[in-house]
Amino acid sequence: PDGRLLASGDRRGQIIVWDMDGEQPPLQLTAPDDEVFSLMFSPDSQILASAGRNQTITLWDMNNYGILGQPLRGHTAWIESLMFSADGNLLASGDRDGIVIVWDLNIDSWIARACRLANRNLTQIEWERFIPDEVYRTTCSS
Repeated sequence: PDGRLLASGDRRGQIIVWDMDGEQPPLQLTAPDDEVFSLMFSPDSQILASAGRNQTITLWDMNNYGILGQPLRGHTAWIESLMFSADGNLLASGDRDGIVIVWDLNIDSWIARACRLANRNLTQIEWERFIPDEVYRTTCSS
């Protein structure tokens, strides 16, 4: 979004992230078992979403170049397009069959949902299993 990075993907699942300022060498990532059909940076350039033939979306942390959480699953056809909302909290994905899924990526939304479903605070073990990239905190206000 700020014009600093450019990402390209190919049929072998290779993603190259180019630093357009030329200060860093190109970074090479490998999408898990996928041909890359679509790439999209979040508005703050902190996340790169990749998707393709395997019908899943991989979220990449652009600070440490690792994968964020588990792949997003829900499509039954190749994913051909991705788009973040302006605030980066939502990600829309479109597949070859014309199905669009809107994914809520906001951690606070997930925590509130976990509280509603469990009707209690998550335990430390549950938190580490389902929200491993965040520091533990109480999930329910009451």
